[in-house]
Amino acid sequence: MAFRSNFGPRAAQLAAIGALLSSTALFAQSAPDAATEDTAAADIIVTANRREQNIIDVPLSVTAISGDTLNRRGLTQIENFVSEVPGLSIENTGRIGVRIILRGQNTGGAGATVATMFDDVVLSSASALSRGSVVTPNLDLYDIERIEVLRGPQGTLYGATAQGGLLKYVSRKPDLDSFGGSAEAGLDTVRWGETGYSLKGAVNVPIVADKLAVRVVGYYTDVPGYVNNPLLDLDAVNGGEMYGGRAALLFQATDALSIRLTAAKQKESYGSEGITQLVGSPLVPNGETRDSFNVFSDRPIETLQYAGEANGDFEFYNGVIEYDFGNALLTSSTSYSKGKRDFKVDASNSPAGPGLTLAGAVGGLFGEPIVAIVDQENSYTKFNQEVRLGSQGDGRLTWQIGGFFSREDVIFDQNFLTVAAADTSRPVTVLPFIPGIGGLGLGGSLTDGDYKEFSGFGEVTFRATDRFELSVGGRYSSIDQTADYTTFAGLFTGPVDAVYPEFKSSESKFTYSVAPLFRATEEVSVYARLATGYRPGGPLTTPGAGTLFPASFDPDTTTNYEIGAKGSVLSNALSFDVAFYRIDWNDVQIITPYQNPTTGQLFFVTGNGGKARSQGVEWSFAGQPLPGLDIRWVGAITDAELREDAPGLGGTAGDRLPYVPELTSSVSIDYSTALSATITGNAGATWSHVGSQSGDFTATPILSNNPRIPSYDTFDLRVGVTFSQFRLDLLARNITDSQGLVTYRNAGGFNGQTGSGVIIQPRTYALRLSATF
Repeated sequence: MAFRSNFGPRAAQLAAIGALLSSTALFAQSAPDAATEDTAAADIIVTANRREQNIIDVPLSVTAISGDTLNRRGLTQIENFVSEVPGLSIENTGRIGVRIILRGQNTGGAGATVATMFDDVVLSSASALSRGSVVTPNLDLYDIERIEVLRGPQGTLYGATAQGGLLKYVSRKPDLDSFGGSAEAGLDTVRWGETGYSLKGAVNVPIVADKLAVRVVGYYTDVPGYVNNPLLDLDAVNGGEMYGGRAALLFQATDALSIRLTAAKQKESYGSEGITQLVGSPLVPNGETRDSFNVFSDRPIETLQYAGEANGDFEFYNGVIEYDFGNALLTSSTSYSKGKRDFKVDASNSPAGPGLTLAGAVGGLFGEPIVAIVDQENSYTKFNQEVRLGSQGDGRLTWQIGGFFSREDVIFDQNFLTVAAADTSRPVTVLPFIPGIGGLGLGGSLTDGDYKEFSGFGEVTFRATDRFELSVGGRYSSIDQTADYTTFAGLFTGPVDAVYPEFKSSESKFTYSVAPLFRATEEVSVYARLATGYRPGGPLTTPGAGTLFPASFDPDTTTNYEIGAKGSVLSNALSFDVAFYRIDWNDVQIITPYQNPTTGQLFFVTGNGGKARSQGVEWSFAGQPLPGLDIRWVGAITDAELREDAPGLGGTAGDRLPYVPELTSSVSIDYSTALSATITGNAGATWSHVGSQSGDFTATPILSNNPRIPSYDTFDLRVGVTFSQFRLDLLARNITDSQGLVTYRNAGGFNGQTGSGVIIQPRTYALRLSATF
């Protein structure tokens, strides 16, 4: 593979780290018993293939991080652990959820490219109609057994939207024998912002010995804000609260039959999404200088909006029945989930021309300065049923077959509210003397979609010798979608409400995977993988677009070519996982402008835009040069770009895909030692680098197209003590107070004079006191 990047000093840093790990291996030969959970790959069990396997027996690239590690290091949400997973990046548009990107699979379209699951529950929406399906619920990770991140297409076993990979939360199951639990109290203080607190707890209760047990988790977090709004004389407007819980009941009816019921709910509420004023380049699109990416007000961080709030609500219910036939395991998983993300945001400053805002462009029609507020809801309800039968044991042939059904209802409800700038509690309408639209606001629309999927899948692994095996799998899916579309009267949508005929689309897709694996030693495996994935298409709700406009958009597909090696050497003192890959992406779904040739009306819809490619290398090394001293280095080099011109997107062949860093690298060092017979101390540090990346594509001439966003580095420190069943941790995150950008727009700031975006959280100190019982 050819990489165009020139990393300069970074290459020297990577070489130095490689030398450090080489020396780690040499030192480790004298400490064969010092391997820990994170360094001994031979001890890590994952469920990537829908059954428990040693991680080195899985012929694909997987990262597993234990719940204890997540908790100890304060990695409580996706944005906290993103640097721990090679090839993982995010686009963060605010407080409620994030867009997950794996191996560069992102063009800014409406549908997710990474699937998300909690045990057997599919959390991610498969339909692009909600426009919010790209946003992954950001669940609190307290009392989680581990997270697993599967990179590359996972369509064979996990179906739609897993074309880039899968994020899987694995919960701690109820223990039938032992009573126990844990509790944690915490404080977080953010520079330039607030101090918040958190309370969390979990308890496991056996009800009938060896038969029935329940595990309950609860948490509340007062989330500190750090963005001020001087326009409304408010501080820390992006602060809020997040709370929720989970409960699981396990019934071991017989030695062969078990039933597990799980319920979870999480609510979030914030005063603002946290979008901040940046210097930007509002008058000269794509004319950015280094200063353009800086916070406009320096410190404290500011936003200037007349309105803003963000709320999230997510819950699911799951029943899993397993019957052990001895040589085969039958599993039935039934789940119901629902999620809602609603927010109000001041759209007055949205660019309508160079130096011209939306409010400035239409304000004259209202007879006074106005504030335009977007009031939007993205929601879905989903029912899933899966039945699968899989072999058990270590015979020459292992297999699994299954069927899957999904029914999903989605809502995309968007309304533009207009209020007086002088008094935002007073609604205003277009002046009555304007024919046709007098007395109206800006309008709105409602999309009500329905998604149905039937799938059948299977996988067979043939172990030819004790060292070589071949896995082959396939999945066939049939998908039908419908959508009802309504517009509400207004300046943007017309003088009367309108209900349009139902929009429909149908499609079927076959995905497959082929993966040979060779066990070089008992602790080292080498594998290759050819796999395909897809993301569903859907109907286009575009009344007025004309008869020549397509009625639907197509699925996009990926083909992944991968080779890798993983395992442990030197008596498990040094572990590694390295993968080289190339992904060809066809019929890429993109947001495309379309103009009705008769009326001239412009529509922005999801379409298909040709080809893209992502290729790169990912690595993870962990070693222990001395007892108690753990060193870990993870990173990735990613070359993700368009392979064909996409005029509607504003992209040309060779342009980099958005929010995909060329280089990510993270080094962690942790040391633990006994301070006395009953007290253990630990200390650690992490350096993370996020390389330069490109922003969103756009064909709008007043916005910067695919702008180059600078790299940034963060440093974290941690220290803690454990005494008896108690633990005290002090964490310092982003100690250099980096202003790294996770989203950027050259315009959209107050009065059209600045840019806008989201930065990483400023320097934060956290104190955690936890106990187990």
